[in-house]
Amino acid sequence: MKKVLIFLIIAFSILGFSVPAYPGNIILSQPDGSTIYARQIGDEHTHLMLYDGQPIVKNPETGWWEFANIEGTKLVPLGLKPGKAKPPLTQKSKIQVYLTSATRPEAYERSAPILGTVKFPVILINFSDTATSFEPADFDELFNGTGYSVKDYYLEVSGGLVELQFTVVGWFTASKTHDYYGENGIGGYDEHPQELVSEAINAADPYLDYSEFDNDGNSSVDAVIVVHQGNGEEASSNPTDIWSHQFYAPTSTDDGVTASRYTIQPETLFDDLNTIGVVCHELGHVFGLIDLYDTDYSSDGIGNWGIMGTGSWNGISRPGDSPAHFSGWSLLKLGWVSETNLNGYIGTYTFKPVEINRVIYTFDNLSREGIEYFLMENRRKIGYDTALPGEGLIIYHVDEMANQANDSHRKVDVEEADDDDALDFYTPPHNDRGSAGDPFPGTSNNTAFTPNTHPDSRFYNDPSGLFLVNIHSAGADIYGVIKPEPYITYGSTETLSYEFHTAIATYTIDASPGIVKSSSLTEESKKLEIVVVPPDEPFSIKLSVISTTGVEGNCDQEFLPFYYIVTPDGVSDSKLVVVKPLGWDESPGSDWNDQAGYYWKWVETLPITAYGKEIHEE
Repeated sequence: MKKVLIFLIIAFSILGFSVPAYPGNIILSQPDGSTIYARQIGDEHTHLMLYDGQPIVKNPETGWWEFANIEGTKLVPLGLKPGKAKPPLTQKSKIQVYLTSATRPEAYERSAPILGTVKFPVILINFSDTATSFEPADFDELFNGTGYSVKDYYLEVSGGLVELQFTVVGWFTASKTHDYYGENGIGGYDEHPQELVSEAINAADPYLDYSEFDNDGNSSVDAVIVVHQGNGEEASSNPTDIWSHQFYAPTSTDDGVTASRYTIQPETLFDDLNTIGVVCHELGHVFGLIDLYDTDYSSDGIGNWGIMGTGSWNGISRPGDSPAHFSGWSLLKLGWVSETNLNGYIGTYTFKPVEINRVIYTFDNLSREGIEYFLMENRRKIGYDTALPGEGLIIYHVDEMANQANDSHRKVDVEEADDDDALDFYTPPHNDRGSAGDPFPGTSNNTAFTPNTHPDSRFYNDPSGLFLVNIHSAGADIYGVIKPEPYITYGSTETLSYEFHTAIATYTIDASPGIVKSSSLTEESKKLEIVVVPPDEPFSIKLSVISTTGVEGNCDQEFLPFYYIVTPDGVSDSKLVVVKPLGWDESPGSDWNDQAGYYWKWVETLPITAYGKEIHEE
């Protein structure tokens, strides 16, 4: 398949990107000293606090957190206190409409290099009415340190292809108060974070040569990283805190370049020094990546399986201290892994850990090559991936033309091996943001991914022909057997070909009488050809081989016969093609008509393909 690196220009959006809300429970204090546990959902664009699954809001007149009614894009307090009064029942559809009220971007322009050394300024800024808790040296270690830092994370996930260098300056003091910059306006947006960023850029100008951070020579700083005093709203739920995000605040400098794009994130997380997850997520946007969590909050997207999902919050001791690696899809876009395409491969395949081997695997829809495909990666709990929900073979269904917020047809969708669809929900009790049952074989011990399994290997509108079976682990490696397509044409002989890495000494074939006509080894005994006469019903062939080195192998394959008829219309060049599965039923594609188990369509030219076979006019 064709891969597209982010050296290219991507469609520009004027909207910003933001980190998803902290997924754990948040303690909220009430005026009488009591506390409640709530969960925040959403992002900087639109967000809600939920208590027992129902929306709550802080009443500005009383200071109490109260159950709220959703009225359009507003939350109206009802005077009912969580934990003291029975909550009103708010329909999930109203919550969904509220969360989707803001449009979010899918991509934007980027031109900074993503290989070699990339430099960024880090500016620390305090508010006029607050005190900071940590020193600049703490942030130099957080960004540039060895063993645990933003720099260390990107060295690991890029396989050493990218080295980030950060210059930390500050603390500086803003002209206005904390609440001025972070207070939420109508719709939940922070009111003035861009003003804070511009002040930070200007305050740091005498101490920085901004031209050093124009990595691609386009007269613009690639990104300014601003760290503000205190907590971020994504974890604190305080409506006057700033929600971490990436956006634009065009500001001229004294160094001949403009500083515009920025990321902003907090000094602290739960009043301790911030972890690296949020910073690394926002830098992913700087490098041109989209959010892979579901931005309309009807599901969890890819969940904790990638830092551009909710994996920015993965942690061992604290949330975000061990953020997930980029998913294989993001790594492919960044050009930090190589790609092995499995179309046409038959036999046992070894999937090496992506964290070590730097390889992902794809299987294309050949009618939409490079657009729709399955992407596979072997993820292990090593390095910054230690806090993953599980380990094994993650299979994504990708459609480059789709939107990540489309629950039934996502851009990047995890094929959950346990088939519980927990990533397809956003709110408890159904969701899990990723589990040990999602990979193959995983805790669900799902060892097959075929058109007839759950989940299945069908493309959205086409059969895939992918039959991946006997998925199992041995050490850190995952092994699987890719079987040939089972479809076979009835009414004539067919030759089945099996290829091997080493020469075959002996083999046995087990099939019903009359099916196998002949067999022979060719190409120095590394290829076995079996000529069969298909019956009018599904049949199986069991093959056992022993190599010249004594290695044994087995393949048990079911075959699905079908026949076809081609009839000219007698007037034009159009031809009616009819196919009939024998003893099984599956459409050959979305553009075929179904009538009582027969599938047909009119075509102008032949050959065409059905069930992976070319159909010619007899």
